[in-house]
Amino acid sequence: MDIQAYYKNIYNYPSLVEKESETDANVSWLEWDSQDYGSARGIDINLEKRLSSFIMGSTSYSLAWAFGNNSDDVVQSTTTDLREFPLDWDMRHNYTFNLTFRVQRGEDFYIPFTDVIVPQFITSDFSTNFTYNIHSGTPYTPATENGTAMETN
Repeated sequence: MDIQAYYKNIYNYPSLVEKESETDANVSWLEWDSQDYGSARGIDINLEKRLSSFIMGSTSYSLAWAFGNNSDDVVQSTTTDLREFPLDWDMRHNYTFNLTFRVQRGEDFYIPFTDVIVPQFITSDFSTNFTYNIHSGTPYTPATENGTAMETN
């Protein structure tokens, strides 16, 4: 079993700001600007069963928060928004389950609840895997009737 907790503040997060020429409105370019902020925090719990009796598996759960003042790599405005909101890639809950059945070369595999051995040419170095993943959605910004966003995420 493995449990990890984390918290990180990300200052001077770089993003691109579109600049326009003062003399020619048709000329514009992108400049790197280190003005954004982000923070990430959460907890990860992992449980693993190593290979024994032909079965191995793992399960993990992650609870995480990602907040910041800009989700895009290109800033649309020249003013920095100081309030934080959930970032576009913030996925609060994530659960994964993995189960593997494996018969290694040279091992005898008995059919469960019987004394019948499966021939080695069938099960020699045989494995099958099942993986299941479920997670919550990411934040979104609902649009109003006129198409503008009231509040980000």
